[in-house]
Amino acid sequence: MAAVAAVSAFAVDFKPQWDQDPLGGFQDAAQEIAAAKFAPPPAEIPAFSKIDTIFPELVAKIKPSVVKVRTETGGGTGFIVDSRGYLITNAHVVKNFSKFEIKLNDHASVPGVLVAVQPARDLALIQIESKRVDWPALEISERDPQEGETVATMGYPWGLPFSVSLGIVSGISRQKPQEGNAFGCASTYIQIDAAINTGNSGGPLVDMNGRVVGVNAVLISAVREFHGIAYAITPGDVKAFLEAFLPHNRMP
Repeated sequence: MAAVAAVSAFAVDFKPQWDQDPLGGFQDAAQEIAAAKFAPPPAEIPAFSKIDTIFPELVAKIKPSVVKVRTETGGGTGFIVDSRGYLITNAHVVKNFSKFEIKLNDHASVPGVLVAVQPARDLALIQIESKRVDWPALEISERDPQEGETVATMGYPWGLPFSVSLGIVSGISRQKPQEGNAFGCASTYIQIDAAINTGNSGGPLVDMNGRVVGVNAVLISAVREFHGIAYAITPGDVKAFLEAFLPHNRMP
């Protein structure tokens, strides 16, 4: 009993120092931090950090202009370039067909007819057969994109609904890939790392201003699956093609 009493007395009398001052030196440090003056946040957030806000709005604006082009044996993607219902796709998408089913973003389908095809640039022009004259057309950029520039691909890969992928321009003035790796035959291409797959051919490559800076055309892969390298036709080739084949008698 005496031993128990001695232990109890020790337990009551023993008071560790940290019980009396639990924060110790940390309390002083916290007060110093609270009193410190920090630099105010920047008045303007850098543009690249705004992409989460800008990009969804950009996609929503462009989406109605991107269509699915269907043939009897397959198809690809296209995009409207003129309010009269003219759209661009790849020559290798249309192949030898002259009539197409154009599936719009609202899931409606309309007929389309081939207007022109230029294998040398791997481009084709189709007109939607409709009396409508206010189709939402995309603007073709006056400039080529720069290396490192943020771009996006849009289209219908593997038969999926509308899809979008973000990436950068990896290189410019790329030459035609080795035979067997390329679908198209344009002389030079823009290299991108934004994903394209089977079905993306003919879709737009757009910059962060919503302008078309290329036409998705070539997947560089031995197994026809995306491996981080894809090619797009330059906006210069697109504009030259339209100047040659797009009818100029525009509707008022």
